[in-house]
Amino acid sequence: MWERAVVPPYFAEPHPDTRIECLHGCQDQLHPAKHPATTCAEFLLSRFADTYAYRRELEAV
Repeated sequence: MWERAVVPPYFAEPHPDTRIECLHGCQDQLHPAKHPATTCAEFLLSRFADTYAYRRELEAV
């Protein structure tokens, strides 16, 4: 009989200047990276902007 696995959540927040890009072994000329390289800060700011866009729209009215 199988026992249930207990997997604790793992959260990590890299330094804002940490570069985020596709691993070199995961891309080549036939399979380029799907997303451009960015930094942790740029990525988080873009997610906040997308998540809270409705607030700016309400303020504009």
